[in-house]
Amino acid sequence: MEGQGMLPGTRTAARQGFCAYCGGLKDLKRDGECCSAVCRVRLYRRRKEEERQSAKAAKALAAERRHHALEGARAVARVIAESALDGCCSVEDVRERYVEDGTPWPEGNWAGSIFSDGCWEWTGRMVKALHPGGHGRLVKVWRLK
Repeated sequence: MEGQGMLPGTRTAARQGFCAYCGGLKDLKRDGECCSAVCRVRLYRRRKEEERQSAKAAKALAAERRHHALEGARAVARVIAESALDGCCSVEDVRERYVEDGTPWPEGNWAGSIFSDGCWEWTGRMVKALHPGGHGRLVKVWRLK
């Protein structure tokens, strides 16, 4: 039942306070956010940016820990691209070459850093991941600069 001190349409008690985003004295929900759409969008964007930064940090840490595997995979990617007619390569091509050679593919997020050394440009194309565990997700196709 809605009553005094309740947010409209909810059963959550409102408390007065200053919104962390707009600075206005408003009925606050949680985390110092008010009920306005503008503040909700700002909160959503801030949380998404924090997630992106966290993902970048995790990828960088994985690349640092597996730097030997990363350097080997970059060399394989360069050989694949140089021998391809269109000069392109994806992480799926590198993984496939590892399997053909009988080399085990190290687990982790390090493979996301293969094409981040500045020598590659994205072609705008994507291919499906075909390996077990890839779940058919799309991966980028890269070209040597």
